[in-house]
Amino acid sequence: VTGVQTCALGVLTVRIPKKPVPVPVAVPVSDTIPEAEQRHIHLAHLNVPGFKPSDATVEVTRGMLRIKLSKENGEKRERFASLPDSVKNHEHVHAAIANGVMAVWADNAAVREPAEMTVDVSSTLLALDDDWVMAAEGDDA
Repeated sequence: VTGVQTCALGVLTVRIPKKPVPVPVAVPVSDTIPEAEQRHIHLAHLNVPGFKPSDATVEVTRGMLRIKLSKENGEKRERFASLPDSVKNHEHVHAAIANGVMAVWADNAAVREPAEMTVDVSSTLLALDDDWVMAAEGDDA
């Protein structure tokens, strides 16, 4: 991050540009909810009798799930839910409404892969320098 610094009359002013506001990812809403085994992470399950997929707007942004339901007769509902930290690829979040039930889920591709690191392990004891003094049991060293 690059900022602008100025100093006048002994006052240091640092201006750092704001991060751009992330654009919400629109989640398409279908009319078929797959079997539970095909949905990797369940994000939301709502009873929405009388609502159709075309009445729903689902968005994902900044780790939040936003569900807006709106009928032509003016009935509205809005819900928010936090996404698990492991869900990083928001393009793989899905939603569906069928038989008065709304389900929102993420498939396997939405989950961030765990980071791998190598740790060297040795069965050899480390030699201590003469400067190190080992405390005897019961000492407050």
